[in-house]
Amino acid sequence: MNTDPVLAGFDRFMTAVRGIDARHIAQALNAFTPGTDWRGCSKYRMAECYGMAVADCSPGVFDLAAAALRTLDLAALSMRAQACAEGRAGWSGLDPWKATPPAATTAEIAAEVFKAPLLASVRQELHDVSRSLLRTEDKLREAQQQVKDLQEHNAALLALVEQAAAPGGIGEHEFARPGGWRERALRAIPAPGALAGTHEDHAPA
Repeated sequence: MNTDPVLAGFDRFMTAVRGIDARHIAQALNAFTPGTDWRGCSKYRMAECYGMAVADCSPGVFDLAAAALRTLDLAALSMRAQACAEGRAGWSGLDPWKATPPAATTAEIAAEVFKAPLLASVRQELHDVSRSLLRTEDKLREAQQQVKDLQEHNAALLALVEQAAAPGGIGEHEFARPGGWRERALRAIPAPGALAGTHEDHAPA
């Protein structure tokens, strides 16, 4: 469960309206928040506004809608939005207040919400995700190089083993001569840690 009150409210809203089209949610939400028109607002923006309202950290232009959102019954909203989607009579959301121009437009609400402190944490999360992806990419490149090195090492060892297993084995001359079996075997044995990947992970800031 999310411990951030804004994000927790966002999650509850999204869970309540899951599978319902944004225009039907807006249609239903208009009935619960007289004076605010949610038409044209995305489902995610409505959830953001709800989360900020219940966390009591909404901007001033949003006060009227926030007061209504704090007392909003999400189950009732879900039922009404579903009814709007099914076109039931009496559930259109077209209440008498709609004849009066709304006090705050969707554009004003969106502009204020996007100035909210919530964005700072979102930006930080995106930055952290970006750094994590870069670290993962570096580790994948290291792993690919290690696999390549290991394959070359195994191929060299296999060639030595095949030569040693041939009928007659390895003669003393072939074993000891410069560039012979012994020297090739020593070259095929990597230094300690050479295939273990000892690079440090330096992620960009």
